[in-house]
Amino acid sequence: MATMIDCDSNHDIVRFSTELTHQSLSDLCNGDILVIRVPNYYSSIACEKILSNLDSEQKITEKYDNAPELDIYRLGMAYFETRFNKSLLDTYFSSSDKFHEAVEDICYPHTTPLEEFVKDLDDLWPAGATIQTLEDKDMMPGLVRVILQDQLFPPHQDMLTRDVPDLPKKDHPISQLAVNIYLRNFEEGGELEIWDYAPDDTEVKQLYTGAHDFIDRNKIPVSSLTIKPQAGELILIQSSKLHSVRPGTGGNRVAFSCFSAYRGEDKPLTYWI
Repeated sequence: MATMIDCDSNHDIVRFSTELTHQSLSDLCNGDILVIRVPNYYSSIACEKILSNLDSEQKITEKYDNAPELDIYRLGMAYFETRFNKSLLDTYFSSSDKFHEAVEDICYPHTTPLEEFVKDLDDLWPAGATIQTLEDKDMMPGLVRVILQDQLFPPHQDMLTRDVPDLPKKDHPISQLAVNIYLRNFEEGGELEIWDYAPDDTEVKQLYTGAHDFIDRNKIPVSSLTIKPQAGELILIQSSKLHSVRPGTGGNRVAFSCFSAYRGEDKPLTYWI
């Protein structure tokens, strides 16, 4: 198994900041750093309010359609769920309004974490930010993910070009970011594990576990870095780099999540899930 290193101690690749900045975004998009961490990005009062509403309305979260064996629930729907089940495409593209209503309801009277993040992107990036589209249809803007205790989220990559193999070349991201705004983490465990390694299509075939797109950690040739997310923290990584969520105990792990694609300084950042 690859060695794990405390990522907090390596400031060359982990950018801590009191706020999200254009420079940190640019550095992450261009691979000059591995992680952006913005502690206290979202208010603790708002986190507690949302968690209280989620706990009282558990029926609004469901397991991933293509991974029901995992104790991972989501409010919203990810595009990769349609990858091997095209019958879900209509459900995916028609779910955005329902998601917005549900999220605004559980966050009221606070602005949702995703709204705050998208506003920051739009303000910070010279060309602004816009929702990702496919065939002129808006993709889902994000989701709320709940991971129950003792559940490992194995190493994997998230890449729009794999989820959409026929994506036109002009729309291929130069880099893709995974965005998480955490409402709560496990009391023990629940570290985000990251490898500074992005296997290509040929390499990754030798690394698969055989379940979904998960990677066998024992075959990863480099050491991992670990981060313990805190409530209210914003963390961004390059999603093509292998990453995992370590299991934990004490409560559950809850975050708002989306992706963002970088196609150059003169192009808008796009976001979706």
